[in-house]
Amino acid sequence: MNALTSFGEFSPAPAPVPAPAKTKAPAPRVIRHGTIRGYVTHGCRCDVCRTVEMERQRRYRARMKAGEVARRPNDPNAVPVMVRGTLYPSIAAAAQALGVMPSTISGHLRRHGHCDFVGLGQKSPAHNRDAHRTTPIAIHGRRFPSIKAASDYLGVPYGWLYKAIRTGRPANAGDRILAALMRADAQTEGRA
Repeated sequence: MNALTSFGEFSPAPAPVPAPAKTKAPAPRVIRHGTIRGYVTHGCRCDVCRTVEMERQRRYRARMKAGEVARRPNDPNAVPVMVRGTLYPSIAAAAQALGVMPSTISGHLRRHGHCDFVGLGQKSPAHNRDAHRTTPIAIHGRRFPSIKAASDYLGVPYGWLYKAIRTGRPANAGDRILAALMRADAQTEGRA
């Protein structure tokens, strides 16, 4: 069988495609359920393998807190950590001294850049601020400790005021905020 090309010439027939070679199916994996290998190596997620893995992690955390996990002294890859003026040779050593997990130390380093609040619980300075992450704001010369305080005083929804201040939308937001401010001032003067 010859095929006609675009120039009116005949081209030779294409070569036949060989049939794929028959391969043997791989042998099924034998997973011993209830062992660490079942969960970690084979990726089995049955209830038995999950329970064994959770118990293994629980035992490891208990050994870590008790200081029974072997540490490599003078490890060249150890990261020295400063916590409230005390220098620890590694994250693991700091975690053991403070009674927390090493992931807590590394998480604080990643999130905050320092570890000064680690191990203090809810009494840390970060949790006891009076102005909890608020930014003071000035609206037409009037100062408010936060957008929430301004929205309460003006009697407008917080979401609308936040969007109006941050984006300037809607176009008449400045006029509406000024009108709300004048109305709020008149109400407070009427009460006084």
